Amino acid sequence: MGTVVGNNGWVGFGQKYGNSKRYGVFNCNTGLSLGTTGAARQFSTWFDFQGSTTTSYMSDQGNQYYTKFNHTWDGTWGMIYSPYYYYGVGLNAFCMNLQNPRKFINVSVTKSTRGNPYFAWGRTGFHGGWSDNCDGDTFRTYAWSFDPNDSDHTTTTKVLTGQTAGDSLVGTSNDTNIETASSIGSGSVLTNATGVLSPPASRTYLHGGNTSTNYPLMFQVNWWGSFNSGEQSYGGIRD
Repeated sequence: MGTVVGNNGWVGFGQKYGNSKRYGVFNCNTGLSLGTTGAARQFSTWFDFQGSTTTSYMSDQGNQYYTKFNHTWDGTWGMIYSPYYYYGVGLNAFCMNLQNPRKFINVSVTKSTRGNPYFAWGRTGFHGGWSDNCDGDTFRTYAWSFDPNDSDHTTTTKVLTGQTAGDSLVGTSNDTNIETASSIGSGSVLTNATGVLSPPASRTYLHGGNTSTNYPLMFQVNWWGSFNSGEQSYGGIRD
């Protein structure tokens, strides 16, 4: 079970059971008028993952199948995720806004070989999952980025993705304040809760490529900043 505590008092839960996955959001603000049962405080219903989960396992089959959580560098979006494939690769994920966990989409990568971990990327995005042979080619990742100001769950969700033709994920300003679908150079506008993003393996200008067989591996930076200093604090936006 993965848990996300939103800045607005709503709490999201991502649950993996068997080869299925679902996400539910509950109002945890104080006040009897908001309801005294879980059903009364739930946003709509439990939402089943809309991508493919048929080849996935749950954590009783091994540590690599545990549900995980990560968030973007700017602290505005989070991801509850687990592998798509029983070899531990691919992606079954719910990505949600951390100001308002009722704002979320499904992210599906149906890869069955040569995976990599998924990490925060850029200001408001994630990437990883690709470790194919880079002999004479540039290293790619499955990469996507959100609008940091997009927290309204009653509207669609705007997502940028990269391409395979050598361009980066987002512009140099990394400002994804997208107003309409036509303003997205490469990406999607998805329905809240049910929309599915299947990002392409895009070239994100990481170091890599060689003139011989090589399979790149990604590692997470374990710690930034100094212990007990302001550098370690959560950088999310508070209401």
